[in-house]
Amino acid sequence: MTGLSNLDLIIVVGYLLGTMALGSRLSRRQRDVRKYFVSDRNVGWWLVLISIVATETSTVTFLSVPGVAFNPRGGNLSFLQLSFGYIVGRVLIAWLLLPSYLDGNLLSAYELLRRKFSPAVQRTASAIFLLTRMIADGLRLYLAALLVGQFAGWNPVVSVVGTAVATMIYT
Repeated sequence: MTGLSNLDLIIVVGYLLGTMALGSRLSRRQRDVRKYFVSDRNVGWWLVLISIVATETSTVTFLSVPGVAFNPRGGNLSFLQLSFGYIVGRVLIAWLLLPSYLDGNLLSAYELLRRKFSPAVQRTASAIFLLTRMIADGLRLYLAALLVGQFAGWNPVVSVVGTAVATMIYT
């Protein structure tokens, strides 16, 4: 496989710079935690939906799911369980959590767990979330680094470190 062309690199760098500039500009309006997490509850349902979809979409979604479906040695459709899980999850969130958010009382699902159950349940759910996010984000970083390394011609260590540094700067 060949490396990235100059045009490819210009597009990637331009996208990253544009996204960082937009994020920097929009973040000036965020004065407190409520504004950051729920935008003063002044967001349409369509933007909430886009946010949920964007949050659960990653390198893994774009690279592995189509690879499983279209495998020259006999792909399969078992990846559809992921899509069905997303649908079930969205319905449950809309039914169980959104009414509390829309009432204006909560900033996160963990507040709901604390109120309905106990601080111990909230801490347990938070710990499980952090652990699974750490594992999943490590996998995403590694997969993105493999892709970047493949196109840029870097060895895996340089690719992982470079992608991690770029992600930290981007974030």
